[in-house]
Amino acid sequence: EPNQAALGLNVYATASRAEAMKSAAATNTVVATQGIYLVQEKQSRLGCLLFLPVFDAEGQRRPDLNSHPAGFLVAALQFQALLEEG
Repeated sequence: EPNQAALGLNVYATASRAEAMKSAAATNTVVATQGIYLVQEKQSRLGCLLFLPVFDAEGQRRPDLNSHPAGFLVAALQFQALLEEG
């Protein structure tokens, strides 16, 4: 399982990842982290995480505009793999 190393990882514990999550929640859009080394990669490979907040079943912000999302959809992108696929 390639993503086994990432299971249980507290992504909010890293400042750049937490900022991306806060920004995504505030704008209700997809936000990418700065370049990071992905923990699920056996070799140190640069990538990023994309965060999309989920607020309710329809993807809409709840009436309280300061509400926290129910969760996030997260995608891990590995830059080298994207270039090789190109």
